[in-house]
Amino acid sequence: MKKKATTALIFMILVATPILSVSGSEYIDKTEMKEQHVLNNQEFARTMVENNYILGNWKFNENNGNVAHDASVHGFDGTIYGASWTTGYSSYALDFDGANDYVSLDAYAENYLGFNKTDDLIFSFYFKSSSTNKGVIYSVSAPAYNPGSHVALNPNGTLEFKAWRLSCGITVTSEGVYNDDEWHYVEVWYNGMPANPTVLIYVDDELDTSLTYYVCTFSADQFNKAKIGTRSNDSVNFFDGKIDELKIIKYPGGNEQNPPVIEGPIEGETGVKYDFSFTTNDPEGDDIEIYIDWGDGSNSGWIPCESGEEVIKSHSWSKNGLYEIRAQSRDVWHFSSWSKHKIRIGDIPPDPPTITGPDLGESGVEYEFTFNAIDYNGGNIWLYIDWGDGTNSGWIGPYESGSDVKVKNSWSHKGIYEITAKAKDQLGEGKWSDPHKIVIDNDPPNMVTITGPTSGKIGELYQFNFTATDPDGDNVYYYIYWGDGDKEENFGPYASGEKITLSHRWDERETFSIKAKARDIYDAFGKNGTFLVIIPKNRNMWFLNWLDRFPFLQKLLDILENIRT
Repeated sequence: MKKKATTALIFMILVATPILSVSGSEYIDKTEMKEQHVLNNQEFARTMVENNYILGNWKFNENNGNVAHDASVHGFDGTIYGASWTTGYSSYALDFDGANDYVSLDAYAENYLGFNKTDDLIFSFYFKSSSTNKGVIYSVSAPAYNPGSHVALNPNGTLEFKAWRLSCGITVTSEGVYNDDEWHYVEVWYNGMPANPTVLIYVDDELDTSLTYYVCTFSADQFNKAKIGTRSNDSVNFFDGKIDELKIIKYPGGNEQNPPVIEGPIEGETGVKYDFSFTTNDPEGDDIEIYIDWGDGSNSGWIPCESGEEVIKSHSWSKNGLYEIRAQSRDVWHFSSWSKHKIRIGDIPPDPPTITGPDLGESGVEYEFTFNAIDYNGGNIWLYIDWGDGTNSGWIGPYESGSDVKVKNSWSHKGIYEITAKAKDQLGEGKWSDPHKIVIDNDPPNMVTITGPTSGKIGELYQFNFTATDPDGDNVYYYIYWGDGDKEENFGPYASGEKITLSHRWDERETFSIKAKARDIYDAFGKNGTFLVIIPKNRNMWFLNWLDRFPFLQKLLDILENIRT
């Protein structure tokens, strides 16, 4: 059994994978796709830290009761009918008998677990089966399976993914056979496109097969049934085997919009109209609209066009100045980010200088900063620097336009200082720059304070509060370790002193030590705070009662922990 691959994903990157989109069908070269998948994994992992696209995550770690808890932020808890708890690939799993066992997620099917044809999704899970009967592992559908989608194990041991509406859809069958009574890890990627979506099936970290094919349009609000272990619309094809860690990642609306490419002059005169071209290539070939902000308070409104079409618009400005033209595109799903193009109208003073240099330092130490300002008339410039502590450089220069000017300074007292600068030429002074902050003698956050229940039951969800105060008032990030291998790292930022609340459950009877530390925005770490939680066996009850009677013991544990570390 191979190690589970990282399943972090943003589907804006998936569209960059070479895919042949045809009117009929086309299988993709698996070697090329596998290499692209490996290359993208690092970016997928980074993006999943920044953006939570997990739609549902049923870990099946409860090992008791009739509720399968959803570990995502959405709380799509399922109701278990008949399936029994068993040992899983990781911790526990659900065992389905192939006759009438399933988990109902019907309450969340419409809009939530339902999806649009142009959405992008990953279905991932572990399974183990030796069945020779068809069994549906996960399914979401309308009552008449119109639309409908499922992942299933076929009688011959191949895996099947199906997305269907009306009389057209895509059915993809794996090349490998997997009803060998061994654990297998599966990822089914659905890349929604306006005409021909692409489906890829990965098994045990290897690309098994892929297919691009036409599917009739469907939308999330047309679904109202969702089940694990059987076909959702009519409860047939019950799965016979074990399922563990079923997860769905969903990026709504398909691939991200690209911002328009702007081409045109960079200088001009007042009262003269200048032509600019705007072009957007939509990742999915959708018709789009473009919006232009001319930087002087006027705009174009939304202009309809086709993907790849060059839109040419003219504009004039009535006053001298440096103007930033911005443009944005949108399709039916997304707005793009803004693209920018600057134009200088008439004679204007130099730009505000850019400032680069350290943002952290110690009192009494000199630090070097670089200032760069551009004069659009190409003349020499002079600089004026305000060091943020009541001192300044006065006007220094002249320097060539666009050259790097290096100047040193030191600060004698602890504090946060804002360095600003402006430039002038023979025509006059420019505007002040944005401030560059430097923190002198930064202090790390204080020890994290943890509050919550000191005891609990196995499988129950409990809330805990975490608070860290930074002496300098900086925002803080939390690093929380639950004592059972689960952790929350780089969690934030939060304001200094702000209480945050997180929930956790434990699946073993043991005494767990929650540890938490805070980091400020300058990467200074505070000391660990600790908190004991007992998921008791009978013999631990005396200690639990003792801990409740003497809460000062938690403070003593904090001290001992920090001496040890």
